[in-house]
Order: sequence, then C-alpha cells, then structure tokens
Amino acid sequence: MRDQHHLKKASDFRRVYAAHRRRDGRILAVYSLPNNLPHARVGFAVSTKVGGAVVRNAVKRRLRAVCREWLQEAANAGLDLVVVARPEASTAGFQELTQELKALLDGVTRVPPDDLAASVRKTPS
Repeated sequence: MRDQHHLKKASDFRRVYAAHRRRDGRILAVYSLPNNLPHARVGFAVSTKVGGAVVRNAVKRRLRAVCREWLQEAANAGLDLVVVARPEASTAGFQELTQELKALLDGVTRVPPDDLAASVRKTPS
C-alpha cells in the first residue's frame, strides 16, 4: 500500500471513530468515514490484547495484504477506514481474516450516498 492509502495521524483515527459508523465481525471491526478524496485510506488498530509484538505485527501484515487487494478493486472508494483487530484475530488463519475483512469492507462500500453525505456533515472539524 502506498503512503497515500495509509491513515497515520491520531487526529485522523479520532475523526473516523467519532463518526460512529462501524461494522462488526467476530474477529474484526471496521470504522468508516467519507474522506472527499479520490482514494481510500486505511489505518489499523491492533492492541496488546491481541498478543505480543510479533503476533500484532503478523496480524497487521495479513490485514495490509487483504486491504492492498481491496484497494485495487475499490479504487474510487473515497473512504477513511480503521480496521480494529479483536483478540480472536491472533488465532485466525489468513483465509478467515480475508473472508471477514472483505465482507466487512463490502458492507461499508454499499452504504447509500445519502448516508455518506449525512455523516460528512455531522463530523466535527
């Protein structure tokens, strides 16, 4: 993933969390917010509850791989996304992570445009 596709600043993460647009799965949660850019940006939150540094980094690598593929498919998504890994993600296989994340991302991108516009108006600056 290129740098333009990464969420890095804490303020960006807070803005996405504050929008309260979340899709939940068993091992992941995805927060989303329209970003008025021609491309999507993705950030990952993997807490110490998931495991030690080695396990957390392995989970992030797997999630980045899935998102890299998704970004190519949804080139014009125009969303900021935060993918939150739950503790169950540490024992999930790559296939399981892929299936759940793709299902959550597909659900996020199918939100009606009226809902997207309303969430942009509600976000604090």
